[in-house]
Amino acid sequence: MGSLWLLKRPLVAIGAVSLMLAGLIVAERAVLVNGPSYPRWLATGEVPSASDEAVAMLHGSACRGQGPVEVHLKPQGVVLRCGTWFLPATKTFLAPLPKDSSRVRND
Repeated sequence: MGSLWLLKRPLVAIGAVSLMLAGLIVAERAVLVNGPSYPRWLATGEVPSASDEAVAMLHGSACRGQGPVEVHLKPQGVVLRCGTWFLPATKTFLAPLPKDSSRVRND
């Protein structure tokens, strides 16, 4: 009976760590989509603008063409995310709000 528990302990630890990581990923996604702002320390970097040209350049260079670029409008600025949200290669960038932010739609 004792040796069976020794075999189960690593599996329990792996399961607990996996659940914690999944919880962190879900929490980060909730902050990105539903939060009033996005923390700078979570972002990969900053881009000078969120214009169509800047997003296309970002997709080709930093994102290496992986997946679509999500655009989230926040009061602090624009959050751009490239890649699929659940993969480690995902990158998130912050950009200032456009000067005429009344024209920006947040669909």
